Amino acid sequence: MKTKPETTVLVVEDDDITRMLLESLLTSEGYGVHTAGDATTALAVALGKNVDVVITDISLPDDDGFALVNKIQSQRPVQAIALTGHMLEEDDFRKGGFADWLLKPVDFDDLLRRVSALASNA
Repeated sequence: MKTKPETTVLVVEDDDITRMLLESLLTSEGYGVHTAGDATTALAVALGKNVDVVITDISLPDDDGFALVNKIQSQRPVQAIALTGHMLEEDDFRKGGFADWLLKPVDFDDLLRRVSALASNA
């Protein structure tokens, strides 16, 4: 499931191991990848670089994923996937600006399918 190299994903995850695993997985599939461990860094990356898809944890040390996606989308359109360990209703994610969401632990094949679908709409 290799993708076009011009598709760039921003992974926002405060857990170092999870962030590195997602970066490695997406890079091996041909995506350009930027990473951030907090919302402040992620916002700077999203507004300063070409980012097509944002994958963000909902619980971040300095903000939450909902606020982060809202701030990014107020400046530029971007497709977003929420990662969470907490079950919420699908409508909560859609209202929060997310195109999709996944529960942790993440099924990598499922993540790749969802990123590919959103990248084609970016």
